[in-house]
Amino acid sequence: MDNLKINSLENKEHYQSLLIIYGKLLTDYQRTIVSEYLAEDFSLSEVSEIHGISRNAVWETIKRVFKKLDIYEKELNLSYKYHQINNKLDIITNKENEEVIKEIKELINYGIWIIIRQDATHL
Repeated sequence: MDNLKINSLENKEHYQSLLIIYGKLLTDYQRTIVSEYLAEDFSLSEVSEIHGISRNAVWETIKRVFKKLDIYEKELNLSYKYHQINNKLDIITNKENEEVIKEIKELINYGIWIIIRQDATHL
């Protein structure tokens, strides 16, 4: 995984999504470093300055966290399942079903968080 690959918008969005789902499984330090890099769009230099560590230490932390996030997704598939369900709901959505679909999506989101909490204790 090189810098260019991680910096692509598609990959950043992918890892932001995984961070939202699996972030509680990371340490506060890991979550903070990666959040600053992804969500706040800080450079490696900016993150290193904030935390008083080298750019290389930031980069190594990010790579380790991304690898962990990939493993969590491979094992649990929560992001994949979430997107699958939402895509299917979007297909069946029409004006008269809009409120029902919104309620279903809210229930799904709530259910995913319960699953995350339960699965986190087993990892």
